[in-house]
Amino acid sequence: ALDVPKGSVISVSFLGYLTREVVLGENRALRIALQEDNRQLDEVVVIGYGTLRQKEVTSSISHLGSEDFNPVSVQSPLELIQGKVAGLNISKGNADPNESPNMMMRGISSYHGSQSPLVVVDGVPGASLSHLANDDIESIDVLKDGSAAAIYGTRGTNGVIIVNTKQGKSQNAKIDYNGYLSVGSIMRMPKVLTRDEFLSLGEELGVEAKDWGYETDWLSETLDNKHPVSHSHNLSLTGGTAKHNYRMSFNYRNSGALVKYVDRPDYGGRLNVNHKGLNNKLFISADLAAQISTSHPADYSVMEKAVRMNPTAPIMDPDNPGKYFEPGGDEYNPVGMLDQMPRETNRSYLSGNIKATLEIIHGLQLKTMYAQRRNHTNEKQYDEIDSYHSVKELWNGRARQRNSTSWNQQLDLTLNYHFKAHNNEVTLLGGYSYEDSNSERFTAENYGFLSDGFAWNSLEQGSWLTAGKASMDSKKSMEKLIAFFGRLNYAYFDTYLLQASFRYEGSTKFGVNNRWGLFPAISAGWRVSNEDFLKNHEWVNDLKLRAGFGLTGNQGFSSYISQTTIGLIKNSDFSGLFYDASQGKWIQGYGPNSNANPDFRWEQKHEYNIGLDFNLFHSRLCGSIDFYNRITKDLVYEIYAPSPPYITDTYYSNVGQMSNKGFELTLTGIPLKTKDFSWEVSTSFSIFKNNIDKLNNESGDVAFWDEEKLSGLDYVFRWQVGHPVSQFYGYRFAGFTEDGKWLMYNKNNEVVSWEDVKDEDKTFLGNGLPLMNIGLNNTFKYKNLTLSFFLRGDYLFKILNEKDLYYGNKNKFPTYNVLTSAIDKHKQLNDKPFYSDYYLENGDFTKLDNVTLGYDFKLGNNPYIKKLHLYVSAKNLFYITSYSGIDPELNRDPLVWGRDKNSFYPQMRTFTFGTKITFN
Repeated sequence: ALDVPKGSVISVSFLGYLTREVVLGENRALRIALQEDNRQLDEVVVIGYGTLRQKEVTSSISHLGSEDFNPVSVQSPLELIQGKVAGLNISKGNADPNESPNMMMRGISSYHGSQSPLVVVDGVPGASLSHLANDDIESIDVLKDGSAAAIYGTRGTNGVIIVNTKQGKSQNAKIDYNGYLSVGSIMRMPKVLTRDEFLSLGEELGVEAKDWGYETDWLSETLDNKHPVSHSHNLSLTGGTAKHNYRMSFNYRNSGALVKYVDRPDYGGRLNVNHKGLNNKLFISADLAAQISTSHPADYSVMEKAVRMNPTAPIMDPDNPGKYFEPGGDEYNPVGMLDQMPRETNRSYLSGNIKATLEIIHGLQLKTMYAQRRNHTNEKQYDEIDSYHSVKELWNGRARQRNSTSWNQQLDLTLNYHFKAHNNEVTLLGGYSYEDSNSERFTAENYGFLSDGFAWNSLEQGSWLTAGKASMDSKKSMEKLIAFFGRLNYAYFDTYLLQASFRYEGSTKFGVNNRWGLFPAISAGWRVSNEDFLKNHEWVNDLKLRAGFGLTGNQGFSSYISQTTIGLIKNSDFSGLFYDASQGKWIQGYGPNSNANPDFRWEQKHEYNIGLDFNLFHSRLCGSIDFYNRITKDLVYEIYAPSPPYITDTYYSNVGQMSNKGFELTLTGIPLKTKDFSWEVSTSFSIFKNNIDKLNNESGDVAFWDEEKLSGLDYVFRWQVGHPVSQFYGYRFAGFTEDGKWLMYNKNNEVVSWEDVKDEDKTFLGNGLPLMNIGLNNTFKYKNLTLSFFLRGDYLFKILNEKDLYYGNKNKFPTYNVLTSAIDKHKQLNDKPFYSDYYLENGDFTKLDNVTLGYDFKLGNNPYIKKLHLYVSAKNLFYITSYSGIDPELNRDPLVWGRDKNSFYPQMRTFTFGTKITFN
């Protein structure tokens, strides 16, 4: 019995049930019933042109709210969900603030087409995440399988990422501030020979190593700050009534960089206004967003120059005061490159949309959305008169500007009808979509300047303009997309679920015989937990089986590859000039310069998915399991075209088929929960297998495609039927001779000199694409204190250590400086660079991605501040790997993922101090 005074509030809670508070009155004996906590099952998931409750979903969809985001300093919203979605691989293997992460959903799906998922922001497809402030994002839904993504037709092959931004709310005006300050440090840099090691190696090899008499750490000299500072600020105002509400925000972010002159300050703002009218039958919403940035991009080749530069050379030329020292040949002073070859990029982005929803009758809604986006970029670069490149090429200064503008408009009309009858629930959707996209580009370049004072701001002053040798070009392209779509959602007894959709879509990108296509999808679910044989098992909150099929397309190609384009006709001397005897003068000739393919069509993916969703032990354990099989047909490739009848020697055609099969697992568990303490664990796991099933065209089978040629050496990858994508292909290392010369295996496993191997001795050497990904998050809460740490890793892949191949080799000495690996790891090697599996390393890694400690302050009745949260976090603390390069997490196109190139930008470890404040 409890001795509690009258009027007291009794709070009753139990794991898996909603907390209930009861005011104690005259009745001293209370019978309190708790309601089961089904918030997760009732969580709203965005599925494209609509929403569903989590328990109604029949496709493979991952939902993440803002509380699930990685609470660290990130340069892209994609990093908020990195490692959190099974099957979605997000990689950013450097700290360049101007580079976005690469994405890959459920493996490789194309060769020439886009590899990235379609991004939809507030219902507008094709938006860019780089224009979003992290704090403006409310939730992210990832449509992974074909049955979910088919509603987006020719753009759904790589999955869909749907982002919902924060909207206005009915509440008293509230001001929120989110800000952080981050300090970074280099994780790892290539180890090159110091001055003493450089000279000692010359003595050891009996080679004259040029000693200029100085000691220069070139890699350090390229760095602006070994501990760059970044900061971000987001201020928002939210308020209004049930009929009129708004949210506006302003954000500023400046990402500090390691390399000199590299930076990216961003300014942005977003406004959302909502209104209800006609007795709440009409809902109008408008969004406006803008962003401006002035960045100085990195030249990754500078870092390669710094690796191989003679460490005895000076930065400035002692014989020419004020001039940078240049060693000659194909070498450039990397500090001079940074100082004398400035780059600048100005970007402005503006987007807006207006949406209106009218309830015609109960359950029947007409929705319309009109959206526009406009993106302008101005890229500027200048090579000073005294820069080595300018002197070597006799340019006397080079200035260049490129302006590009893209704009897009979209109109969507949908009719949605929802009704319930007895135990049946039906939602019908029908819609029409029109999208018009345009882009323009103008480039001007001039040489021969009297002064560096104007840089790129006075192109006409270059002498090459009057000599007729300056250059300029301009381009314009357009494309249109029109679609009709529909969807049926049906539920019987809230137990048997069915979803069917179609999209009939036409695109100007494809051949005249294949402009239109149909993209159907169907999926079904069975909530087994609602059946009588499981209803009485309290440990089963929800158990749902689901299966689906969907057909999607990929139209991520340039606008005119299916059509004949007109351009300058090149004659034998490539001048484009022809002599017209009738007029007695030279004229330029124009005509077709590409081949049309009227049968060219989109790549199409057929995807089958079987899954299981579960919520067990009063929500102590929940998650999902998925098995999928994706077959991508009609792969696009540029193939040889005989002339005649074709005009040029290549054209684009649909030539092949590939497949991806995989398994995904997502789990969230609460191993421990008491009144003051809780421990939550979540993990994501995915593994897939890729195979090239077919390569052919109208002329027959294609034997193989070789990709990524190394400078002066062989190709790195080969596409071939029966093998996966991103397969390394080359010779097998067999050892060294006594004098350090290469030995290789031939096709008969015989050891021969590298000079005696032939093409038929090459073989597949391993996979460059991570086939398995794991993410593991732990969150501990004690009263107002929260501690979380997140680990993730990529596994089952190899990396070509290209820096070792070229610069871990004494044969490059003394023309270039070399890595320390040349005198220890590869000490026995005494031969020129040669590509083989000798330089392929295990790329598996496990990274402690972030650790965050936060505290929520109880402020009582503070008249100014309602909520205050302070946190400190660390990102990229360490990783466990056997890879000897600077970072096994590569920021690469999925097709060539395993190639760790010579040019690079270093990775950074960051420590962040941040706060979130809600003002009264």
